[in-house]
Amino acid sequence: MLKRFLNILLVIFFLPARLLASYEIVEPQDTPHAFMAQLLLNTSGHPDLIAFCYNYSCKRQTLIHINSEQSKAFKALFTHHTHTPKSERQAISQAVARFEQIAAMQAPVANDKGKNHNDRPPGRLDCFDEASNTTRFLHYLENLDILRWHRVEKPVYRAPWLFGLLGQHWSAHILDTENTHHYAVDSWVRDNGQPPPIQPLEAWKKREPYE
Repeated sequence: MLKRFLNILLVIFFLPARLLASYEIVEPQDTPHAFMAQLLLNTSGHPDLIAFCYNYSCKRQTLIHINSEQSKAFKALFTHHTHTPKSERQAISQAVARFEQIAAMQAPVANDKGKNHNDRPPGRLDCFDEASNTTRFLHYLENLDILRWHRVEKPVYRAPWLFGLLGQHWSAHILDTENTHHYAVDSWVRDNGQPPPIQPLEAWKKREPYE
């Protein structure tokens, strides 16, 4: 009996990481996913006003205004980074960082730390906030018609440990339309205003180290 119990424990805790890491829900199927889907439907109705979440799980929302000069700066950034999909991803990362800096001038989020470390209210952001904010901003870039190589997709979700009991995580998500490769734009892992890593989605699902 004891041997059987130990074997069950081994199965639970030592399943191949690949199997656990592949667990992902894309379509809204339960409360968090349905909430994320509904959240992204709620837009300001104005192209230069971006709804912005903070204080964990979007407990607080505000509108971040992007003025004409800032909009021109985003367009200039992509003018110089549209030669390849890779260079455009680098521009996307830089643009997300600039957007977070703009947001910090209009909302109390300047001191937000990556991965929820040392986060204190007000103004802290969890991965749910980050994924929704980054997705909305990426749609803003898409609406400017400056993304040549990528399309904005729905946020992605992973739960690689014990089938979702530990380590649940969200990220914004883009598709490279040149080769149909998917990428996670994970702004949660960096402090506010720092360029987020953009990682192939399969690597992100497996929690592989960022380059």
